[in-house]
Amino acid sequence: MGTRGRQHSSSTIKKLEIVSKKKIVAPEHLTDNQKLLWSLLVETMPEEHFVKSDFPLMETYVISILLMRDAAKRIDEHGSYTDGDNPGIAPWVRVFEKQQTMIGNLAVKMRLAPVSRMTGAEVKNAPNESDHTPRQLSML
Repeated sequence: MGTRGRQHSSSTIKKLEIVSKKKIVAPEHLTDNQKLLWSLLVETMPEEHFVKSDFPLMETYVISILLMRDAAKRIDEHGSYTDGDNPGIAPWVRVFEKQQTMIGNLAVKMRLAPVSRMTGAEVKNAPNESDHTPRQLSML
């Protein structure tokens, strides 16, 4: 029985390996902190994990993380509630919550969350939450 698919010469394979080892550089328009976070994100994943179509998601992800951190800092400094003419939840609490949601959604889309990287077989073989007693769950 013959080999299926297109046969590649060794020179073609070498070219593919060189292309796959290129670093994904942050866009120039990002701030220094955003570029640093971008680099850390790229370094934590295998080289072939991100593709060019992920760039807008990655950009939004790093910006959202820094906005969430800024919101957390302002909440620490000024509190979660406002007094005075317009009492209620501080605007930075809403910014924090929205960025937290955005980060979670983008992490799944970019396969950063462990569950989003699981294969069908891994999901099928994963322990069922109902298999644990409440005590076992509290130990996790």
